Amino acid sequence: YAQEYQAERRSATGLIYDFKLIEGQTLTTTEDIRRVLPEWPNIDASRQVIVGLDSGVDHPFGATFDVVTDKGLIQCGEYLERQQAISTHLSPIVTRFGLNRFNPQSITWAANRNEANLRLEFGLKGVTVLPAEAKHEIGIQRVQSWLHTKQIFFVASHCPITLDQLRAYRYADNTAIDGQKKAKEAVFKQKDELPDAKRYALMAWPELPDVDKPTLTPREEK
Repeated sequence: YAQEYQAERRSATGLIYDFKLIEGQTLTTTEDIRRVLPEWPNIDASRQVIVGLDSGVDHPFGATFDVVTDKGLIQCGEYLERQQAISTHLSPIVTRFGLNRFNPQSITWAANRNEANLRLEFGLKGVTVLPAEAKHEIGIQRVQSWLHTKQIFFVASHCPITLDQLRAYRYADNTAIDGQKKAKEAVFKQKDELPDAKRYALMAWPELPDVDKPTLTPREEK
């Protein structure tokens, strides 16, 4: 619509996620956060949580921390470190997200299904990591659906790098050397660790948002 009727050029090589949708789901005040997570900042230890992982030695190891609420998923933390062995990341992630407070049965760990080494290393330490669907197009559509239905939230002060990477997340140039368009779109592989971890977290969560659910304005919600 924007391209055809508003003279705005849109291209698959542009941004993947709608900037306005991300901003609309970013919570900056304690009051806003507590509308989604009433007990903030002391998260109830009985809640379910999801940790998305994106491993890497030559690029940063990323992790996202989402808490399940009746309004959707709220990201309350992030982790991004580089040039370390995979096995060394587990302990600081647990400490950063305060995971020792939660029942291990209520924590879902998820990563790219192709990352067998990550699952092995974490498994040796007693953590089972679910193999999540790795295809970008499927995971991106899932994240977009959660954003569209306003059932995913971000605590701005606790995940600034995630927000920066999501805002800049884009497709790579789809033109081959001979000038022809490639058959498959690809994501630009730079500073994408946290968006990838986010995709894996959502792919491991068994519920999909209801896209037909009517969206309420803040006034209607009150």
